[in-house]
Amino acid sequence: MAWGTGLRNYKSGVIPAGDASFCASRTNHALALVGYTSGINPQKETKLVHSCRRRFKKDYPSCRHDNEYIWEEKFCCSAEEVKVEHSEGAYWTIQNSHGTGWGENGYGRIEVSEGVGVCNINTRAYTASPKWMLEDEE
Repeated sequence: MAWGTGLRNYKSGVIPAGDASFCASRTNHALALVGYTSGINPQKETKLVHSCRRRFKKDYPSCRHDNEYIWEEKFCCSAEEVKVEHSEGAYWTIQNSHGTGWGENGYGRIEVSEGVGVCNINTRAYTASPKWMLEDEE
């Protein structure tokens, strides 16, 4: 996330989309995304969703799987149409590494929004892969 002064001093409540005081100009802090709470008036629609994976040696000079493209030189990505839900008041639950003295007992809530999301939360989500899952990838 692009962690700014407002987020550093966060105490409680849902951090609203569009409030730049919570964000910095560049990505500079990692948080764990630990939950999602849907809001009211849920609506489903079909959207084009992009998913990416790390590029390995086998992915040079281009990504090895059909319909993949290179993003930021480090990732192989693909896009597919999926059903997504939008609802008023939906939020992500995040956990900070600063302990229970930060936010709501170590957790925070961030409004779900379109585009890059609050403090770029929609653009830099990573998952861990156990080494045994990567052995055939490297």
